[in-house]
Amino acid sequence: MNILYFRKALIVALVFFINMLILSDERALDENQLDLVKKALSDFNRAPNFTLNSIDDSLLTLDKMRGKVVLLNFWATWCGPCRMEIPDFNELHKKYNEEGLEIWGISVSDSKKQLKNFVKSYQVDYTLLWGDISKMNKITQSYGGVY
Repeated sequence: MNILYFRKALIVALVFFINMLILSDERALDENQLDLVKKALSDFNRAPNFTLNSIDDSLLTLDKMRGKVVLLNFWATWCGPCRMEIPDFNELHKKYNEEGLEIWGISVSDSKKQLKNFVKSYQVDYTLLWGDISKMNKITQSYGGVY
């Protein structure tokens, strides 16, 4: 079952259950229970954390980007449509980076060497990230199975 579908179904079930408890005359949630419910629901909308290398040898962790808008683009150098969107991402980066927008191009299949060769031919103004096959499989699965 797709993990994103499961999360959404779980959220719907929790919201339904909480509404039933709150609307019930027999029992209302106390302050402590409400805090626990808020804590449980807060993680559902958080992007799964990961750490990857950039092509300039920086180690970047998503959780350290709190307070910024981070656009994650899963792509590959061999993907034609992925190449076509690079100028649009460059424009977004140029226009909004100073206001806090970060764009991370996460290569699902390329090595550092392949990415470095790619940027010799294509202008990419935002951060490109890469990882070994095992790490990339884990990350793409945590985002619902990116192919």
